[in-house]
Amino acid sequence: MRGFLHQTPAQSEEQLSDSRALHLIEAWLEQNFTSKPQIINSVKASQERVPYTTYNVRVEAVNGAGQVSSPWTTVQTLEASPSGLANFSVEKREHGRALLLQWAEPASPNGVIKMYNIFNEENLEFSGLARQFLFRRLESYTVYTLILEACTEAGCTRTAPQRVTTEEAAPTSQPAPMVQKVQSRSVELRWSPPAQPNGKILQYQVLAVSLEDGRVRSDEDDSMRAKIVFIQNNTQANSFSYNMSGLLPWSRYKFRVRVSNAAGYTDSPWLTVQTKQAPPRGLAPPVVSHVEGKPTEVFLAWTPPLEPNGVLLTYRIQRDNVGFHFSFDSSVFNYTNVDLTAYTLYSYAVIACTVAGCVTSEPTQIRTLEAAPANVEPPVVSDVTSYSLNASWTIPSIQNGEIVMYILKLNDEEVYRGKQLSAQIFDLHPHVTYTVVLMACTNGGCTASSPTSVLTRESLPSGMPAPTLKVTGPESVEVTWREPIHPNGVITGYELRRNESLIYTGMDTRYHDFTLLPSVAYSYTITANNSEGATTSPPTVARTQPSAPSGVVPPRLQALGPFSIMVQWEPPARPNGVIISYSLYKRDPAEPNVKRFIFASHHSAYEVRVEACTLLGCAASDWSSIQTLESPPAGQPAPLLELQTNPKGIQTVFLLSWSPPAEPNGKLLHYELYRKHVLDMESRSVTTLVYRNSSTSCHDDKLLPYTAYEYQVTPLFLISLRYFTILMPELTVTEKGTFGPVSMTGGVATANEGLSPGRFGPGEAVAVTGLVLFCHPATPPSARLRSDTSSRHFGSGTGFGWECEISRRQVGSSGEGDSCLRGGWCRVSVLSAGPFQSRCRYQIWPCSPWAQGRTGPAPPEGLSPPKFLHIHATSAVVDISPPTKPNGIVSLYRVFAQNKNSYQLLSEGTSHQQTLHGLRPFTVYSVGVEACTCFLCCGRGPLSELRTQASAPAQQPPPRLVALTSRSALVEWDMPLQPNGIIESCELHVRSSCPQPLQPVPVTCAVGPVEIKFFGMGQSFNITDLLPYANYELSVVTYNNMGSAVSDWVSITTLKEPPQYKEPFVVHSNLTTVFVDWSGSFFLNGPLREYSLTENNLRIYSGFHSSLHIPRTSDKTLAFQVTCTTDSGSASSPVIKYNTATGIDAVETSSGGKTGLYGAEYKFYTELWFIILMAFLGLLLLALLMGLVLRRALSKPPFIRERPPIVPLQRRSTKYPPNDTYLRPSSELCSNHASAALLQPDAPMFDNIPDSSCSITLKRFVMRTEVQALWDVFQNRLSPWPACTGMFCTFPHLVGLTDTKIGGTSTCTSNHSYQASMSVLRVPSQSQLSHAYSQNSLHRSVSQLIDTQDKKSLGGGAWDADLHGTDSGMVR
Repeated sequence: MRGFLHQTPAQSEEQLSDSRALHLIEAWLEQNFTSKPQIINSVKASQERVPYTTYNVRVEAVNGAGQVSSPWTTVQTLEASPSGLANFSVEKREHGRALLLQWAEPASPNGVIKMYNIFNEENLEFSGLARQFLFRRLESYTVYTLILEACTEAGCTRTAPQRVTTEEAAPTSQPAPMVQKVQSRSVELRWSPPAQPNGKILQYQVLAVSLEDGRVRSDEDDSMRAKIVFIQNNTQANSFSYNMSGLLPWSRYKFRVRVSNAAGYTDSPWLTVQTKQAPPRGLAPPVVSHVEGKPTEVFLAWTPPLEPNGVLLTYRIQRDNVGFHFSFDSSVFNYTNVDLTAYTLYSYAVIACTVAGCVTSEPTQIRTLEAAPANVEPPVVSDVTSYSLNASWTIPSIQNGEIVMYILKLNDEEVYRGKQLSAQIFDLHPHVTYTVVLMACTNGGCTASSPTSVLTRESLPSGMPAPTLKVTGPESVEVTWREPIHPNGVITGYELRRNESLIYTGMDTRYHDFTLLPSVAYSYTITANNSEGATTSPPTVARTQPSAPSGVVPPRLQALGPFSIMVQWEPPARPNGVIISYSLYKRDPAEPNVKRFIFASHHSAYEVRVEACTLLGCAASDWSSIQTLESPPAGQPAPLLELQTNPKGIQTVFLLSWSPPAEPNGKLLHYELYRKHVLDMESRSVTTLVYRNSSTSCHDDKLLPYTAYEYQVTPLFLISLRYFTILMPELTVTEKGTFGPVSMTGGVATANEGLSPGRFGPGEAVAVTGLVLFCHPATPPSARLRSDTSSRHFGSGTGFGWECEISRRQVGSSGEGDSCLRGGWCRVSVLSAGPFQSRCRYQIWPCSPWAQGRTGPAPPEGLSPPKFLHIHATSAVVDISPPTKPNGIVSLYRVFAQNKNSYQLLSEGTSHQQTLHGLRPFTVYSVGVEACTCFLCCGRGPLSELRTQASAPAQQPPPRLVALTSRSALVEWDMPLQPNGIIESCELHVRSSCPQPLQPVPVTCAVGPVEIKFFGMGQSFNITDLLPYANYELSVVTYNNMGSAVSDWVSITTLKEPPQYKEPFVVHSNLTTVFVDWSGSFFLNGPLREYSLTENNLRIYSGFHSSLHIPRTSDKTLAFQVTCTTDSGSASSPVIKYNTATGIDAVETSSGGKTGLYGAEYKFYTELWFIILMAFLGLLLLALLMGLVLRRALSKPPFIRERPPIVPLQRRSTKYPPNDTYLRPSSELCSNHASAALLQPDAPMFDNIPDSSCSITLKRFVMRTEVQALWDVFQNRLSPWPACTGMFCTFPHLVGLTDTKIGGTSTCTSNHSYQASMSVLRVPSQSQLSHAYSQNSLHRSVSQLIDTQDKKSLGGGAWDADLHGTDSGMVR
């Protein structure tokens, strides 16, 4: 379908013309012109069309009458640059070595694509119409920037740069590790990254294998046995190191480095390292044995050490820690040591030595053989008693072995066997002589001493038999006895005792005793005496004939309690026999019946009598009356104490509880609890009433900490309130009156007289100047007596330790009562002599035993500030005073330092003087003391100020790098963390370090000296005068008045610079080699990329080494120049010319100036293609030049000879005259074609030489027959033909014509100046040799010609002036 756009028809011809519209119908050929026509109002609208598109165009003319259209015309737009070009699709291949690049056509080609171009960093890599390209020869894991360009005839379009990273591959070219340091048991390895990492290095592994077994293995076997000993995951450094320890000394190991990335790994070559020698180890002690029959010799044997750790050099023997002055070879393992002392302890050790040191074995001790002892001294006898003696002796002066036993014989009877130096001999008989002999024995025999005699002392007699008694009547007994069985000395007398009374003394052995009583048993003993004492026989009893008793007195009665009565009686005044029984009878006064058994109730009246009986009859006493007492309570148990804590947590509260009395015996009113301090034995504590109530428990909280208390419970009953009164009878007291004891009976005191003053016991008392009242206990021992005025504590549960207070009243007056003394009796002072009456009132309280307890500890109080005895920089000695109130046993003292809100423990212990360690120098501390009596019972005292002394600073931080250039470094540092005083100055130390930055060829390195770059109080400094691309170490030293502190060394690496030329390189040679050394010619100032050496602008070497050996082929002048290239640029040395014959020529200044710096621009003339091109052009020009020269030479006519034939030569001494026709001007030599006429048979010599001024003059010879003969000689004797190079010819087989050349430099005034070397021999043609001459003359002429030319140097100058006028001898 076609549509048209029509405009409004024009009304006039002008309008018709204006209304013409150019209708452009866009119809693509592919669409078969189906597009809708468009009306284009102006031609410029065609600029909006699509490039390289076909359009059908026609013109329509429209007026009011209609329209007319032109035929369709096909129009195609021009091409344009493509658009819509997309990037590559990349496929990585060949393990990172290739990329398969594919791309699509541009979205809008805008023409016919003529070419696709691929650029890699502006380098054209591909050009063609294919839409894929396999980009090869790439580096693995490398970023490439690719650009795709599509071109039409109109132009090209490029894509944006596309960065593509190749695939990783396994690393390659991993260098073998290098040995940094070798020790006996460790090896320090160092390695660098691989030359081609081919990816991101993930890990380094160090593999090691031991070669200690000595077997030869292949590298494959070593790889199988190798173990990974170290893994390095930090792979960012430029070099790595590992110190492998735990190796065996003097052992061979192989190491390799395995480097890994994501694609794989590779191993470096093996590095074989042998550790150094070390002192041996595992040397066993020597085996030392006796030599049989030779006590003065021992045999030593030893074995090699378990770990030689190297090559064993010698063995040495050490005896008693002293080494022998000689040594043994490593193959000797035994030695016999002679001239020793018998039975002497020796210690032997073996020393094994290597180059690295020696080891000493553990010692072996041995004692030589024994012999019998000599010079045995007799024993010394001491401490002789009746039954024992002590024998002692000394060690024999010559033992000859170990004393195994001593044998002591007493009267040839062995009494001791052992090793002691003394013996106690018992079971001897008193007053007996003994012979003592000592024998000393070793394993080699025994030796006896001389005998010693000793007499034992006397002893008490023993074995005294009992005396024999014979009753001879009712009043007599006969006594006989014998001497002791063992007198143990001399008996000095006998003593006979009857009932312990001595009745006889003397030496007789019988005695008759009279005046005895009937029916009485008498006991007799006999005592025998000597100088040491006496012995008494067993008693022997005999009884006289019996009879009836008489004189029985009434018994004494005492009421002990409410249920018991104590009855006491005396034996009959005359028993007249053995009393076989006593019988007691009681009766109640209300009951007339008499009862034999005693039974009493409390507070009852009873009558008692006693009856005594013998075998012959009985006798009874009169009746005695008594009344029983009331019963107080009994059996009050002691209180139980339970320690409890107060609200502050201190154990100062007792919970006391008790039980009621076991026997109350009345009605309980209440309990009273008494407390007292437990003091020492000499002090008396005050008893305090702390509780009164009927309850059986209470709390006592008013106690002191860590104090011992005793508690007693007293129950109060009705009977306890009763007062017992003792009423004394009225007595008259005189100053010297003596009064017997007073007994208490029913509350009435009666005085009994008749006892004499002296020792008395319970129930007795004596007073001389006063009235004595005895208070006999009527209650259990533990009780309390209470007077009507006050009470006193008494009673400990045993004895009669009571106290009481009495009131006494003098007759007709009154007085105060005096205190009773302890001991159960009271002393009353009498105010005045005369009759008086005293009364004692008391109460009986039963009380419990004392229960003891101690309160718990509390925090100590009263601590003093600490005192400091010695103060140092880091320590101090503190003196601690004990607390005034310890409140317990102080178990720990702590010394602390108080900060703002914390406490620091400095020391703790139990001592009062403690040393504080770990203090900071030059620091003020607030120090206090804490004392503890238990875990939570600690108290602190006031603080004291402690200022420590100054010391050297410590912990100096290393310097920090702030800014870095190639020749300077700005560093700053901090003050030490511990100044320990006032910092006075700082120093900045700098030194060059090892290793230096990595270069392709390792260089030797030595740590440089330390330089002080800064001294003062600053904290930053700019270090200048540094070298570029160099490693330095920095350290800071700070000083105070006590010392200095040094920081750790910090490494820095200066930045890179372009290299610099330093000095000319060295060139020298010998007969075969030229040596060039430029090792000291440059400052690299960065990583080296290459050295290049050129000779006459031709590169002959490129690499990393700094020297080169060049083969020397001939003597010539060489022009050398060295260029150093680093990452930052390059530098070239001046051109140095070196003549192998004469040496160094002048140095040409390079365009680089004094420093020889060049940019890093591209030098095309060093490329191979340029050199080949120039060589080809040179050869082409040379061929053209030679062709022109040969053409010119061949076209010249031959010369006409103008001189006579040659005659035999004769040397002339005069110069040629100026008009000599045989001399031609020297200007004829200055022709550029001179060399072309040489060796041409028919060519004239030196023709067409331009007229110019030259410094060379040649003779012109016309040679005929002589030259012809010379030509014949050439043809016959020269084989092969002379070799010619350039303008030189050599005749190797012609005698006398060896290397005859003319060389040099001709300087002409014309425009032609050249340097040439030519032969002076001209070979004539065969036609010119028409005359015959002798062979000798020809040979002579040629020889003279050759000798003349050989003797003159023709290089670089004109011939001698003598030749201008001297005939050569060839023309006569």
